[in-house]
Amino acid sequence: MIKLNNVCKAYISKSKQRVEALKNVSLEIDGAGMVFILGKSGSGKSTLLNLLGGIDSATSGEITVNGVSFADFNRTDYENYRNDHVGFVFQDFNLLNEINVCDNVALALQLSSKTDVREKVSDALAAVGLSQDYMTRRINELSGGEKQRIAIARAVVKDSSIILADEPTGNLDSETSDGIWRIFKKLAKTKTVIIVTHDRDSAEEFGDRIIKIADGAIVSDTLSEQPVRDEAEISAMSSDDADRNIVQENPDPKEPDKKSTAKKRRLKYSVCFKLGLNSLLKHKFKSFFALLVTAVTILGISIAQIISSFSAEKTISAFIIKNDVDYIGLTQGRLTYGNEFRAGFIMKPRTKRYISANAKFLNSNKVKSYKDITNIGLSFIGNYQEIDDSSFYFTAAGLEDVYKDRDSAIMIDGRIEKLNKEQHPPETLAGKSVSYISDKFYTCAGVVNTTKCHPYTVNLFPPMLFNENFVGNNYEYSSVRFNEDEDFPELTWSFGNIKYSRFMSANRPSYLGTKVITADGMKDSADFVLGEGEFMLTYELYSSIFGAKPKLSYVSPDLNNVIELPEHLGKSFPIKVSTYQENELLANIGEQKLVGIAVNSADYSQKDYYKQRLMYALNPQANKHLSKALSDCYTVIVQVSSIKDISDFLVDFRDDYTGYVYHSGIVVEQEIGEGYSQTTTSNISSDVYYFEHNIYEFKIIFWGAAALLSLITVLIITYVIAFSISSRKKEIGILSALGTRRIDLIKIFITETLIISAITFILGLIGSFVISWLLNNVVFRFELISVPLFRIDIITALVLIGSSFVIPVLATLIPLRRIYKLKPIDAIKAM
Repeated sequence: MIKLNNVCKAYISKSKQRVEALKNVSLEIDGAGMVFILGKSGSGKSTLLNLLGGIDSATSGEITVNGVSFADFNRTDYENYRNDHVGFVFQDFNLLNEINVCDNVALALQLSSKTDVREKVSDALAAVGLSQDYMTRRINELSGGEKQRIAIARAVVKDSSIILADEPTGNLDSETSDGIWRIFKKLAKTKTVIIVTHDRDSAEEFGDRIIKIADGAIVSDTLSEQPVRDEAEISAMSSDDADRNIVQENPDPKEPDKKSTAKKRRLKYSVCFKLGLNSLLKHKFKSFFALLVTAVTILGISIAQIISSFSAEKTISAFIIKNDVDYIGLTQGRLTYGNEFRAGFIMKPRTKRYISANAKFLNSNKVKSYKDITNIGLSFIGNYQEIDDSSFYFTAAGLEDVYKDRDSAIMIDGRIEKLNKEQHPPETLAGKSVSYISDKFYTCAGVVNTTKCHPYTVNLFPPMLFNENFVGNNYEYSSVRFNEDEDFPELTWSFGNIKYSRFMSANRPSYLGTKVITADGMKDSADFVLGEGEFMLTYELYSSIFGAKPKLSYVSPDLNNVIELPEHLGKSFPIKVSTYQENELLANIGEQKLVGIAVNSADYSQKDYYKQRLMYALNPQANKHLSKALSDCYTVIVQVSSIKDISDFLVDFRDDYTGYVYHSGIVVEQEIGEGYSQTTTSNISSDVYYFEHNIYEFKIIFWGAAALLSLITVLIITYVIAFSISSRKKEIGILSALGTRRIDLIKIFITETLIISAITFILGLIGSFVISWLLNNVVFRFELISVPLFRIDIITALVLIGSSFVIPVLATLIPLRRIYKLKPIDAIKAM
């Protein structure tokens, strides 16, 4: 039973006036039958029909169906109510021209999750006097009467218990109208058929009950003189009605989930796809334009991502694998100005630990034992000895240069001879005293055989390999420069609690200045000697570290007299050297006393000269300790075969440790032509890193262009979808009347966008491979590297998928807010 109790409906007009569409309407409609609602335009009859159909809500009063009030319904309950139990028939038919007859009728079934769709559609068409031949026909091929029959078939195909018809014959001729009334009359035997019309004659001829409305109120309510059905029909109908109750009694209003037997319905994706595709085809120009702009955007993003995904380490790895390179050189890297990645100076302890945990390696500057050589797969030519503090190993490649050096010499039985390959072959040099790096003679402990190494990496090995103590024991002072680029410091010096991370360099005491301020007065630097536990600074470095008064506050202008002793002179400081960022200890030099501050008479206030004066000198013992500690922190030579996965190793080496591959092969190519000869030498690693730096600006340009194109795409798709929504209000209204949920309406337009996205993804994927090929083989082609620089990796694929679908869908959501806010009655009125 449908019951209305004092129902009112008021609207606010565009002029802000309150309009009473229905006034205190009370009404009961019980069971099957054909009920006509008559009234003039604006009388409120269509408003009453909308309230009965659940597409509008009352301002006041109560509407109940089988004892359950609409006041307890939420939006989903209304949608399920229309979906499962109400069939709408409109004056203008409101069929979807984009799909055929079968799909139009089946739409109601798909919304209500019925099975055997085609069979039910056939039965529904037969019920309205149409054969199966109509199932594949297009809507625009039908007459007005045929269209209305299709509309009725759509309303009854889901076995709706209530049929609501709004002026169903308003656009039909009298003969056709008579046929439509007879169909309704037949349906009214088992269903509640409520019809709004102006046709009084038809109402009196076919109606079981006639309700007249004027000015929003019921003015008459009469029954037909002829009985609608006999008692047997009533009993059968009542039994049917009991089996398909619209709503169930809900004794506990706190349990809204029991209000309706209908389950949540979803519009099938196949229907959404068909409606979306038809819309795109209907507006071909706009669709093509949106597709074109989106495709260009995706290609722009694809280019930007392909360039951004360039990996120096993966390119170097590909070169290593392709050419079977056996050894590579690693050092600490650093990122500097303009995103330039270049070799650093000091290898951090954590970087060294990473290499040690994942590969076999040799320190380029330090060898503890011959086992360090054999551990990385190298051997010796002839005999060899264990290395010590005063001996070294030659490498075969380096020895060739030593043989050519005119100053190289060997001591044989106390005689000094020119070192010569014919008289002193590599296999005979173990244990011999050789002079090469200075005028001193040191013992050659053996010659490392590097002749079997890959030709690209032979010159990776230094000419000589020393014991870890060799440098410290044989060089009391060394001119080392630290933190040369002050914007990217590497080390922090600690003088007690004072930290210093700016530029400084080491030198001999005599090179620090002409005079030295000491606790005993001024002394000549040429005669100044540092004892154990002592160090000295230039005035400029002292001032930079500790802060100081002007130089002439301490010494006379002629530098002969001390006016005032600097505050820190004569004090001792525990000196440590650590990495700048991680603060990992590299060298603990120990307690050192500042015994001298070197000065010059010249003015070094200008920046370039001032930097040259930032010098220090340690005593020989401390300098040896520092040299020994730092000799472990420069470069290493790694055996490639000892690494599990060279690509992963190098990528992690760069990403997690800022590691730099300073040598992965030197390729020498000689081109000889008619009348000319040209030699090209390429350090593969340097060239790759240089290329990485050069494409940095390309990344910025293409990402900027991609961002701009993305914005344009969002605007275009927003416009296209907004236009589609505006032009498809009829479709939205029809689907709303059928019980389509808001989320399903949105799904239709999302599907429309996803069709565009799928096409652009395919185009983008094809374009990405083409672009990658062009970049590798035409735009950026390195003959000597001979490996692809650009590749489509998983990140590029994900970006391509994301940009193809995310950008268009996000753009679609902007206009779809209109649908989300759209009330069913507004959609119906828009028809």
